[in-house]
Amino acid sequence: MTAAKGRLETFHGDQIVVALADLDVVVREVEALHARTKKPIRHSRLGLALLPLHGESINAAVRELSHDEGIAGDLAAYSHDRQAATGGDLAPIDVLLKGLRLRFARAYGNWLPSFGKNRTISKILGSPHVGGGGVGPAKATNDVLSPRSAPAGEYHSVRIGLLDTRMFHHDWLAGGYLARPGDLLGGQAEYRSTQAHATSVASCILQQAPGAEVHLRRVLDDDASGDSWAVATAMAEVAEAGFDIVNLSFGEYFTDDGEPPLVIDTAVQVLSARSVVVAAAGNHGNIKSLPPDLVPPGLAENSPSYPAALPEVVAVGALDDAGRRAPFSPKNAPWVRLMAPGVDRTVAFLDGKVLVAPEDGSFRDAELVTFDGWAKCSGTSYAAGTISGAIAARMAGSGIPARDAAGQLLRQHDPGY
Repeated sequence: MTAAKGRLETFHGDQIVVALADLDVVVREVEALHARTKKPIRHSRLGLALLPLHGESINAAVRELSHDEGIAGDLAAYSHDRQAATGGDLAPIDVLLKGLRLRFARAYGNWLPSFGKNRTISKILGSPHVGGGGVGPAKATNDVLSPRSAPAGEYHSVRIGLLDTRMFHHDWLAGGYLARPGDLLGGQAEYRSTQAHATSVASCILQQAPGAEVHLRRVLDDDASGDSWAVATAMAEVAEAGFDIVNLSFGEYFTDDGEPPLVIDTAVQVLSARSVVVAAAGNHGNIKSLPPDLVPPGLAENSPSYPAALPEVVAVGALDDAGRRAPFSPKNAPWVRLMAPGVDRTVAFLDGKVLVAPEDGSFRDAELVTFDGWAKCSGTSYAAGTISGAIAARMAGSGIPARDAAGQLLRQHDPGY
């Protein structure tokens, strides 16, 4: 598996995700270009397959495409335009996929099979990088949350799926979540601040809905990143469980190649058929105030973040203490549906020594800080958790389904983007 980094995204440079119905024709065309494929991994629920390629053969396929007189001019123009838009060279997998689309369009009257890259995703915290930017790192605090209490039985049927990092065993959360053993974070001499993400988001959910059940599925690693195929397969699993609400406090920006996020889009369609999907809108609304070296070329203050920007998703932006849009929350972004507090939120956190990443999101120069289980954090991740909890609270209070509860919130609130 090869990880590649573009200007706006990271992705696996030797993998293609393909609709199952189109797998055979895509494999034939790829191999016709002398790119060698490995055994695909099929997922019937998603209707997709993960097709690994032998990395060294991708460059050979790109060379073959450059000699195809029928598409060479269009492929060169595409590469030039994308390089101008993103400020860097396209990865070989981008060129291969564009070349395949051009060949399919030529051969089949502009018909195109469904395929794309296996992109990586990360938790929504920094602006735009994980762990920093205009949002700032987690801060230790002496503030604590009030003990949870809910009328007996009121929330017994409200279940919230949380796809995130591992969960830290925090006393305040006790009895409020279910997680598999491998999804729990054990004691460590030193933690990373990214390891607190699920714990903190869960505390935002349970502040609003103290008696709800949060069901954790780990999809992000301890640096709070992952790949879209793993996330999508977890989303399909969660869809089978039929949770009322599913919280997704992670995302990926629109892409270097200009193509939509096939894998996450497909998984959201499967998931939203049974659950209300809530997602963080991203923290890139203040990029004009950041040093240029922290901002990928092409990223705008209203660039869509996925899955939040998909039409089936309730995208949540952040408010400050005065009820104004937080500077880091996307502005002029009509895909943001709801807003909730997301600045200096008191959240459940790690207990012990924690490496806190600076603004560039790297732990290379991280500061070692002692936390006592609580922190002040900012970001649309926590706003999304608050909305997930608010929907659950409306369900419990009136007995209405999650979709109706979400609809009430959407009708009553103007996101003011």
